[in-house]
Amino acid sequence: MGEPSVSIIIVNYNGGNCLEECLDALLEHARPGMEIFVVDNASTDQSTQSLRKKYPTVKVIVSVVNLGYSRAINLGTDHASGDFLVLLNMDMIVQQGWLTPLVDFLEENPTAAIATPCILLYEDPDKINSLGQNVHITGLGFNRRLNYPRQEADKQPVRVSGVQGGAFAVRTSMFKELGGMNGDYFLYHEDVELSIRVSLAGYGIYAIPESVVLHRYALHMTPDKLHWLERHRWLTIFGAYKAETYFLLAPFFLLTEVLMLGYCLIRGRAYLLAKYNAVRWMLSNPEILSRSRRKSQSRRAVSDRELLSHLRWQYDWDQFVVLARQKGNWLREALSGVFSRRAYDRTA
Repeated sequence: MGEPSVSIIIVNYNGGNCLEECLDALLEHARPGMEIFVVDNASTDQSTQSLRKKYPTVKVIVSVVNLGYSRAINLGTDHASGDFLVLLNMDMIVQQGWLTPLVDFLEENPTAAIATPCILLYEDPDKINSLGQNVHITGLGFNRRLNYPRQEADKQPVRVSGVQGGAFAVRTSMFKELGGMNGDYFLYHEDVELSIRVSLAGYGIYAIPESVVLHRYALHMTPDKLHWLERHRWLTIFGAYKAETYFLLAPFFLLTEVLMLGYCLIRGRAYLLAKYNAVRWMLSNPEILSRSRRKSQSRRAVSDRELLSHLRWQYDWDQFVVLARQKGNWLREALSGVFSRRAYDRTA
Protein backbone atom coordinates (compact mmCIF):
# COMPACT_ATOMS: atom_id res chain seq x y z
CA MET A 1 0.00 0.00 0.00
CA GLY A 2 3.06 2.27 0.10
CA GLU A 3 4.31 4.56 2.81
CA PRO A 4 1.77 6.60 4.79
CA SER A 5 1.57 10.30 4.05
CA VAL A 6 2.92 12.77 6.60
CA SER A 7 2.12 16.45 7.12
CA ILE A 8 4.78 18.44 8.97
CA ILE A 9 3.65 21.67 10.64
CA ILE A 10 6.07 24.37 11.78
CA VAL A 11 5.01 27.61 13.45
CA ASN A 12 7.17 30.57 12.45
CA TYR A 13 7.62 33.84 14.26
CA ASN A 14 10.57 35.87 12.94
CA GLY A 15 12.49 32.62 12.44
CA GLY A 16 15.06 33.90 9.95
CA ASN A 17 18.14 31.69 9.54
CA CYS A 18 16.94 29.36 12.27
CA LEU A 19 13.86 28.43 10.26
CA GLU A 20 15.91 28.01 7.10
CA GLU A 21 18.26 25.56 8.82
CA CYS A 22 15.22 23.59 9.99
CA LEU A 23 13.73 23.47 6.48
CA ASP A 24 17.06 22.61 4.84
CA ALA A 25 17.38 19.56 7.10
CA LEU A 26 13.77 18.51 6.47
CA LEU A 27 14.18 18.69 2.71
CA GLU A 28 17.53 16.93 2.82
CA HIS A 29 15.97 14.02 4.71
CA ALA A 30 12.58 14.08 2.97
CA ARG A 31 10.65 10.93 2.14
CA PRO A 32 7.78 10.21 -0.28
CA GLY A 33 4.36 11.39 0.78
CA MET A 34 5.69 14.20 2.98
CA GLU A 35 4.28 17.73 2.87
CA ILE A 36 5.59 20.69 4.86
CA PHE A 37 3.52 23.57 6.17
CA VAL A 38 4.89 26.74 7.74
CA VAL A 39 2.27 28.73 9.65
CA ASP A 40 3.52 32.29 9.95
CA ASN A 41 2.33 34.11 13.08
CA ALA A 42 2.42 37.68 11.77
CA SER A 43 6.20 37.82 11.50
CA THR A 44 7.85 41.19 10.96
CA ASP A 45 11.20 40.00 9.57
CA GLN A 46 10.10 39.33 5.95
CA SER A 47 10.67 35.61 6.50
CA THR A 48 7.46 34.72 4.66
CA GLN A 49 8.63 36.34 1.43
CA SER A 50 12.00 34.62 1.54
CA LEU A 51 10.34 31.28 2.29
CA ARG A 52 8.25 31.37 -0.86
CA LYS A 53 11.29 32.18 -3.01
CA LYS A 54 13.76 29.71 -1.51
CA TYR A 55 11.38 26.82 -0.71
CA PRO A 56 8.71 26.64 -3.41
CA THR A 57 7.55 23.17 -2.28
CA VAL A 58 6.84 24.37 1.27
CA LYS A 59 3.24 25.46 1.83
CA VAL A 60 3.09 28.78 3.67
CA ILE A 61 0.00 29.79 5.65
CA VAL A 62 0.04 33.40 6.81
CA SER A 63 -1.93 34.73 9.75
CA VAL A 64 -2.33 38.49 9.86
CA VAL A 65 -2.44 38.37 13.67
CA ASN A 66 -0.33 36.50 16.18
CA LEU A 67 -2.47 33.46 16.97
CA GLY A 68 -0.14 31.94 19.53
CA TYR A 69 1.40 28.51 19.17
CA SER A 70 -1.62 26.24 19.75
CA ARG A 71 -4.01 28.08 17.46
CA ALA A 72 -1.35 28.25 14.75
CA ILE A 73 -0.88 24.48 14.95
CA ASN A 74 -4.62 23.97 14.62
CA LEU A 75 -4.67 26.27 11.60
CA GLY A 76 -1.98 24.17 9.95
CA THR A 77 -3.87 20.99 10.81
CA ASP A 78 -6.93 22.30 8.95
CA HIS A 79 -4.86 22.31 5.75
CA ALA A 80 -3.00 19.02 6.31
CA SER A 81 -3.86 15.94 4.26
CA GLY A 82 -1.39 13.42 5.72
CA ASP A 83 -2.26 10.24 7.60
CA PHE A 84 0.13 11.46 10.28
CA LEU A 85 1.00 14.88 11.65
CA VAL A 86 4.45 15.90 12.82
CA LEU A 87 4.63 19.07 14.90
CA LEU A 88 8.08 20.60 14.80
CA ASN A 89 9.51 23.73 16.37
CA MET A 90 11.50 25.94 14.03
CA ASP A 91 14.65 25.52 16.15
CA MET A 92 14.75 21.75 15.54
CA ILE A 93 17.17 20.17 13.07
CA VAL A 94 16.16 16.67 12.04
CA GLN A 95 18.76 13.98 11.36
CA GLN A 96 19.05 11.18 8.83
CA GLY A 97 16.27 8.58 9.19
CA TRP A 98 14.40 10.52 11.88
CA LEU A 99 10.85 10.22 10.54
CA THR A 100 10.40 6.55 9.68
CA PRO A 101 10.80 5.16 13.25
CA LEU A 102 8.13 7.54 14.55
CA VAL A 103 5.57 6.68 11.89
CA ASP A 104 6.35 2.95 11.92
CA PHE A 105 5.88 2.77 15.69
CA LEU A 106 2.50 4.48 15.55
CA GLU A 107 1.37 2.24 12.70
CA GLU A 108 2.35 -0.88 14.62
CA ASN A 109 0.89 0.23 17.98
CA PRO A 110 -2.74 1.39 17.69
CA THR A 111 -2.98 2.34 21.39
CA ALA A 112 -0.04 4.71 21.03
CA ALA A 113 -1.17 8.27 20.32
CA ILE A 114 2.12 10.11 20.16
CA ALA A 115 5.70 9.23 19.28
CA THR A 116 8.44 11.68 20.23
CA PRO A 117 12.10 11.43 19.14
CA CYS A 118 15.34 11.48 21.05
CA ILE A 119 16.10 15.20 21.11
CA LEU A 120 19.77 16.08 21.51
CA LEU A 121 21.32 19.43 22.37
CA TYR A 122 22.36 21.34 19.26
CA GLU A 123 25.45 22.77 20.95
CA ASP A 124 26.46 19.38 22.38
CA PRO A 125 24.92 16.45 20.48
CA ASP A 126 26.51 13.99 22.88
CA LYS A 127 23.98 15.11 25.50
CA ILE A 128 20.23 14.63 25.65
CA ASN A 129 17.75 17.49 25.65
CA SER A 130 14.80 15.17 26.19
CA LEU A 131 13.43 11.70 25.67
CA GLY A 132 9.88 12.80 26.27
CA GLN A 133 8.78 14.69 29.36
CA ASN A 134 8.29 13.77 32.99
CA VAL A 135 4.85 15.19 33.75
CA HIS A 136 4.37 15.61 37.50
CA ILE A 137 1.02 14.96 39.20
CA THR A 138 0.80 18.71 40.00
CA GLY A 139 1.22 19.71 36.36
CA LEU A 140 4.93 20.52 36.27
CA GLY A 141 6.77 19.36 33.18
CA PHE A 142 10.44 18.31 33.21
CA ASN A 143 12.67 17.34 30.30
CA ARG A 144 13.22 13.61 30.68
CA ARG A 145 16.94 12.67 30.77
CA LEU A 146 18.07 16.29 30.34
CA ASN A 147 21.88 16.50 30.05
CA TYR A 148 22.31 12.73 30.26
CA PRO A 149 25.03 11.34 27.95
CA ARG A 150 23.59 10.21 24.66
CA GLN A 151 24.81 6.64 25.25
CA GLU A 152 22.52 6.46 28.30
CA ALA A 153 19.40 6.90 26.19
CA ASP A 154 16.84 4.11 26.20
CA LYS A 155 17.63 1.46 23.63
CA GLN A 156 14.02 0.62 22.79
CA PRO A 157 10.79 2.64 22.58
CA VAL A 158 9.57 3.46 26.08
CA ARG A 159 6.28 4.80 27.40
CA VAL A 160 6.66 8.24 28.97
CA SER A 161 4.31 10.50 30.90
CA GLY A 162 4.57 13.42 28.51
CA VAL A 163 5.60 14.59 25.07
CA GLN A 164 8.26 17.19 24.41
CA GLY A 165 6.16 19.55 22.32
CA GLY A 166 9.02 20.68 20.10
CA ALA A 167 8.98 17.50 18.02
CA PHE A 168 6.46 14.67 17.88
CA ALA A 169 4.30 12.60 15.54
CA VAL A 170 0.61 11.79 15.99
CA ARG A 171 -2.09 10.11 13.92
CA THR A 172 -4.07 12.86 12.20
CA SER A 173 -7.43 11.20 12.89
CA MET A 174 -6.61 10.77 16.58
CA PHE A 175 -5.34 14.34 16.93
CA LYS A 176 -8.58 15.67 15.47
CA GLU A 177 -10.64 13.27 17.59
CA LEU A 178 -8.96 14.70 20.69
CA GLY A 179 -9.74 18.25 19.56
CA GLY A 180 -6.26 19.28 18.44
CA MET A 181 -4.25 21.68 20.57
CA ASN A 182 -6.01 23.66 23.27
CA GLY A 183 -6.45 27.12 21.76
CA ASP A 184 -6.57 28.74 25.22
CA TYR A 185 -2.84 28.02 25.59
CA PHE A 186 -1.12 30.87 23.83
CA LEU A 187 2.44 29.87 24.69
CA TYR A 188 4.13 27.24 26.88
CA HIS A 189 2.74 24.16 28.62
CA GLU A 190 0.48 23.15 25.74
CA ASP A 191 2.47 19.91 25.46
CA VAL A 192 1.79 19.01 29.11
CA GLU A 193 -1.92 19.69 28.66
CA LEU A 194 -2.00 17.55 25.51
CA SER A 195 -0.12 14.77 27.31
CA ILE A 196 -2.67 14.61 30.13
CA ARG A 197 -5.56 14.73 27.67
CA VAL A 198 -4.05 11.85 25.69
CA SER A 199 -3.58 9.78 28.86
CA LEU A 200 -7.16 10.52 29.97
CA ALA A 201 -8.38 9.19 26.63
CA GLY A 202 -6.56 5.91 27.31
CA TYR A 203 -3.73 6.30 24.80
CA GLY A 204 0.02 6.13 25.34
CA ILE A 205 2.94 8.47 24.63
CA TYR A 206 6.24 6.89 23.64
CA ALA A 207 9.81 8.07 23.22
CA ILE A 208 11.52 6.54 20.19
CA PRO A 209 15.34 6.61 20.66
CA GLU A 210 16.02 5.57 17.06
CA SER A 211 14.62 8.89 15.83
CA VAL A 212 17.07 11.74 16.44
CA VAL A 213 16.53 15.51 16.27
CA LEU A 214 18.80 18.36 17.41
CA HIS A 215 17.43 21.30 19.39
CA ARG A 216 18.78 24.77 20.11
CA TYR A 217 18.01 24.70 23.81
CA ALA A 218 19.12 26.02 27.18
CA LEU A 219 17.20 25.49 30.43
CA HIS A 220 16.29 28.93 31.71
CA MET A 221 13.47 31.02 33.09
CA THR A 222 12.20 34.58 32.73
CA PRO A 223 9.35 36.31 34.59
CA ASP A 224 7.21 36.30 31.46
CA LYS A 225 7.84 32.59 30.87
CA LEU A 226 7.05 31.78 34.50
CA HIS A 227 3.78 33.67 34.19
CA TRP A 228 2.68 31.61 31.19
CA LEU A 229 3.83 28.32 32.73
CA GLU A 230 2.06 28.86 36.03
CA ARG A 231 -1.09 30.18 34.40
CA HIS A 232 -1.30 27.19 32.08
CA ARG A 233 -0.18 24.67 34.69
CA TRP A 234 -3.23 25.43 36.79
CA LEU A 235 -5.44 25.52 33.72
CA THR A 236 -4.18 22.00 32.96
CA ILE A 237 -4.62 20.69 36.50
CA PHE A 238 -8.13 22.12 36.77
CA GLY A 239 -9.14 19.98 33.82
CA ALA A 240 -7.36 16.78 34.80
CA TYR A 241 -8.94 15.14 37.84
CA LYS A 242 -12.25 14.32 39.46
CA ALA A 243 -13.26 16.31 42.55
CA GLU A 244 -12.23 13.73 45.15
CA THR A 245 -8.76 13.39 43.67
CA TYR A 246 -7.98 17.04 44.34
CA PHE A 247 -8.52 16.44 48.06
CA LEU A 248 -6.24 13.40 48.02
CA LEU A 249 -3.51 15.30 46.17
CA ALA A 250 -3.87 18.52 48.20
CA PRO A 251 -0.57 17.99 50.12
CA PHE A 252 1.30 17.64 46.83
CA PHE A 253 -0.30 20.76 45.38
CA LEU A 254 0.62 22.66 48.54
CA LEU A 255 4.23 21.46 48.38
CA THR A 256 4.53 22.52 44.74
CA GLU A 257 3.13 25.95 45.57
CA VAL A 258 5.67 26.32 48.38
CA LEU A 259 8.47 25.36 45.99
CA MET A 260 7.25 27.81 43.35
CA LEU A 261 6.91 30.60 45.89
CA GLY A 262 10.39 29.87 47.23
CA TYR A 263 11.79 29.99 43.72
CA CYS A 264 10.10 33.34 43.06
CA LEU A 265 11.50 34.72 46.33
CA ILE A 266 14.99 33.66 45.28
CA ARG A 267 14.65 35.25 41.84
CA GLY A 268 13.11 38.53 43.00
CA ARG A 269 10.19 40.88 42.66
CA ALA A 270 9.56 40.37 38.93
CA TYR A 271 9.04 36.63 39.48
CA LEU A 272 6.76 37.18 42.45
CA LEU A 273 4.69 39.55 40.35
CA ALA A 274 4.58 37.02 37.51
CA LYS A 275 3.29 34.33 39.87
CA TYR A 276 0.73 36.72 41.39
CA ASN A 277 -0.57 37.71 37.96
CA ALA A 278 -0.89 34.06 36.96
CA VAL A 279 -3.05 33.34 40.01
CA ARG A 280 -5.08 36.49 39.43
CA TRP A 281 -5.70 35.50 35.81
CA MET A 282 -6.90 32.06 36.87
CA LEU A 283 -9.35 33.50 39.40
CA SER A 284 -10.59 36.07 36.88
CA ASN A 285 -11.36 33.64 34.04
CA PRO A 286 -13.74 30.93 35.26
CA GLU A 287 -15.23 30.54 31.78
CA ILE A 288 -11.84 29.57 30.32
CA LEU A 289 -11.23 27.16 33.18
CA SER A 290 -14.60 25.52 32.56
CA ARG A 291 -14.02 25.32 28.81
CA SER A 292 -10.62 23.73 29.30
CA ARG A 293 -12.04 21.21 31.75
CA ARG A 294 -14.79 20.21 29.33
CA LYS A 295 -12.18 19.67 26.63
CA SER A 296 -10.07 17.44 28.89
CA GLN A 297 -12.97 15.41 30.26
CA SER A 298 -14.89 14.97 27.01
CA ARG A 299 -12.71 12.05 25.87
CA ARG A 300 -12.03 10.53 29.31
CA ALA A 301 -11.73 6.74 29.15
CA VAL A 302 -9.67 5.95 32.26
CA SER A 303 -9.95 6.50 36.00
CA ASP A 304 -7.86 8.99 37.95
CA ARG A 305 -6.01 6.04 39.46
CA GLU A 306 -4.86 4.92 36.02
CA LEU A 307 -4.01 8.46 34.97
CA LEU A 308 -1.87 8.93 38.08
CA SER A 309 -0.07 5.66 37.39
CA HIS A 310 1.30 7.19 34.18
CA LEU A 311 2.34 10.50 35.72
CA ARG A 312 5.43 11.25 37.78
CA TRP A 313 5.32 11.59 41.55
CA GLN A 314 8.94 12.71 42.02
CA TYR A 315 10.36 16.12 41.22
CA ASP A 316 13.35 16.47 38.90
CA TRP A 317 15.39 18.33 41.50
CA ASP A 318 18.41 18.86 39.26
CA GLN A 319 16.35 21.08 36.94
CA PHE A 320 15.02 23.05 39.91
CA VAL A 321 18.62 23.64 41.06
CA VAL A 322 19.77 24.85 37.62
CA LEU A 323 16.93 27.36 37.47
CA ALA A 324 17.49 28.54 41.05
CA ARG A 325 21.17 29.18 40.35
CA GLN A 326 20.48 31.11 37.19
CA LYS A 327 21.96 34.60 37.32
CA GLY A 328 20.97 37.79 35.55
CA ASN A 329 18.25 38.40 33.00
CA TRP A 330 17.79 36.21 29.96
CA LEU A 331 16.83 37.79 26.67
CA ARG A 332 14.97 34.99 24.94
CA GLU A 333 15.14 35.18 21.19
CA ALA A 334 12.29 34.01 18.99
CA LEU A 335 13.73 30.54 18.39
CA SER A 336 10.69 28.62 19.62
CA GLY A 337 7.94 30.98 18.55
CA VAL A 338 8.04 33.26 21.58
CA PHE A 339 5.38 35.94 21.69
CA SER A 340 5.07 38.89 24.07
CA ARG A 341 2.12 39.16 26.44
CA ARG A 342 1.15 42.44 24.85
CA ALA A 343 0.95 40.80 21.43
CA TYR A 344 -1.37 38.16 22.86
CA ASP A 345 -3.52 40.70 24.68
CA ARG A 346 -4.15 42.47 21.37
CA THR A 347 -5.39 39.26 19.69
CA ALA A 348 -7.15 37.41 22.52
